[in-house]
Order: sequence, then structure tokens, then C-alpha cells
Amino acid sequence: MFLKKEYQNKKETTAKLYSKEQDEYKLEEIILNQFDPDKVNKKPTSEKELYLYYAENSDIMIQYLRITVNNELRPLVNEIRALFGHLTEYNTEQQSDKRELEKAYGHFRRLTLDAFKILCDEFDEALVKIMMKQYHYNFNSVNVKYLKDFSDLYISAKQAYVKAQQAEKPGSDSTSSDNIIKLYHEACKEYIKLKRLYFKNRTKVNRVRRKNLTLAIATVVSFVFSTAVSILDFILQ
Repeated sequence: MFLKKEYQNKKETTAKLYSKEQDEYKLEEIILNQFDPDKVNKKPTSEKELYLYYAENSDIMIQYLRITVNNELRPLVNEIRALFGHLTEYNTEQQSDKRELEKAYGHFRRLTLDAFKILCDEFDEALVKIMMKQYHYNFNSVNVKYLKDFSDLYISAKQAYVKAQQAEKPGSDSTSSDNIIKLYHEACKEYIKLKRLYFKNRTKVNRVRRKNLTLAIATVVSFVFSTAVSILDFILQ
């Protein structure tokens, strides 16, 4: 998941890590502000139009997945292969058989949906673990508002994701009769906002974590020491 950057191989330089984060941020900006689910939901009328759909949307999603998600992307690769396979057939038939273009568009929709699903799944799994860990930290002395903001935004993202899952039905991947892509896009945007909130406050969170860990160790050491002193007093009496 995206958190793998926190445990990067030590051989990677700071410059490389910074470059990755910059690339990740740029791709996020495209997903947040430029991805147009209404346009993607419209059936292409030509091969060129579908190519533009892919270049401006699917290709961006795949790049982002490769940077952020430590996951098997084979299902997406299979959809890409099928998409371009149908476009090849479309060209072979001298563009007389519109069914091949429609089939290619169906694989494009499936590719886009699968990419959003993978992102939402990975984000949800990682961020809920972060949230549960953070509830064990004492934020009172650092940033009380952060934990509430994190929890509220997670609930918003989760609700958007569940709404998309419940709205999806057989055929949603191949037809533009409903805009299921828009619902998954909304969920993905909420998770990205939550991820950004976490990384914006990561230094503060780690400071609180270390403080809590130090306090816990000190408490154990104090208990062990007081117990040892009590036992020693008892022996010497």
C-alpha cells in the first residue's frame, strides 16, 4: 500500500523518495480535479475518442496504482490487453463493425472500475488500521482536532465506497446506462483526501506515538523497580 514509503529500502536515496512523492501528488491532482466521470461514461463514437479516454484517464490511474499500491495488477493488464485487442479487430474490419468498438469500451469501463476498486480497497484497509492505532495515542497535548477530523473523513470515505458497491449491478461494467464510475470516483477522492490528511500530520502523529511509547516503557520500568525494592525490603526484614 502507499504506506510502504514509510518502510522503503534503505538503498533508496532521499531524492528518489521525494521524486516519487512528487509524482504521486501530481497524479492525485489529476484524479481529484481533472478526471471527468461524466465524459468517461459517454460511449465513444470513434477509435480516437476511446484512445483519448484511455490516455487521459486509465493510464493515469495505472501510473498511480504502480506508485502507491503494492498489489497484483494482472486483472488490469488483462483488461488492457482485451481493450486493444478489440480495437485491433475494429481496425481490421475497417471500422465497419461497431460492435468491436463497443466491446473495447466495455473493457475500458471494466478497467476503470477495477482500478478504482483496488485503490478504495487498499486505502480502506490501510487507513482503518491507522485510525485504530491512533485511538490508542494520547492526542490531548498535541492536536485534539486531528483525530476527530481523521475519523469523520474516514466515515465519509467509507460511506461513499459502500454506496458505490451497493449501486453496482451486473452489467455496470459494460453499459453507460448508470454512472457507477462516478460513484467509485467520489469514494476514491474521499480516501485520497484522508490519506493527505494523515501525511500532513504524520510528524505530529509519530511524535505522539513516541511519547506514548516512552511513557509506557517508563511505567513498566517504574513498576519493575518498585516491585524489586518491595521484594528486597521484605527479604531484609
